[in-house]
Amino acid sequence: MILERLGVHDAERAVSARSLLVTLLGDSIAPLGGSIWLSDLISLGESLGFSQRLVRTSVFRLTNEHWVIGERTGRRSRYSLATEGAAEISAVNDRIYGLMHVEQESDEWLLVFT
Repeated sequence: MILERLGVHDAERAVSARSLLVTLLGDSIAPLGGSIWLSDLISLGESLGFSQRLVRTSVFRLTNEHWVIGERTGRRSRYSLATEGAAEISAVNDRIYGLMHVEQESDEWLLVFT
């Protein structure tokens, strides 16, 4: 689908699926203090061209690596960042966004286009 049009091959998707899940959980779900149903992760993954199996495998591996933690409710599972994963995301966010908290000394703006 989208990734195929961009020329992303299957070997690259395994890494990309994991990265996508970590980014989604760390940047979108965790700041809101929430979790997400596995079925919703699968739907998001499928819309980006990842198979259900790849999403499930990635979530399983992230759970084993203590990045995420699952909670079962009946036959369904919800996932959120584990303590270790949240600490790692926090450290990365400090490196990425840390300079954004520097106070400006003037009212001038600097725009950077890449």
